[in-house]
Amino acid sequence: MKVDKHLNNRLINKNGWRRRAVILFLGLVPNVVVAQNTGTASSTSAAQELGATLNRLINFGLGLLVLLSVALIIYTAFMFATAGGDSEKFRTARRWLVYIIVAVVVGLLSKVFVAVIFEIAGKSSPF
Repeated sequence: MKVDKHLNNRLINKNGWRRRAVILFLGLVPNVVVAQNTGTASSTSAAQELGATLNRLINFGLGLLVLLSVALIIYTAFMFATAGGDSEKFRTARRWLVYIIVAVVVGLLSKVFVAVIFEIAGKSSPF
């Protein structure tokens, strides 16, 4: 029985990094966009177009983040409900919830990151 429990914990830990990577990826989806203006620096239409494109991509990423976060929160609630007093299951569910919250906060800060970058570059914020 001890061997089975050890093997079970090993499998949980082995798959746990994948779950954390997915949740981290969901938080960073809006921030993945890296754009470079290939035109002249005084080209305001190119900067406005870049800002509009970034705004659309970030809004799409935030929408996706919200949908997946709600689904993952429901799954985490199910994990809490089915823990049945098992402290390991409860800790796993709690970790999932923390990762989801961190991903949502990072995703929501993506608009702030882009606005700060535009401010540093001396362009007007696209938001």
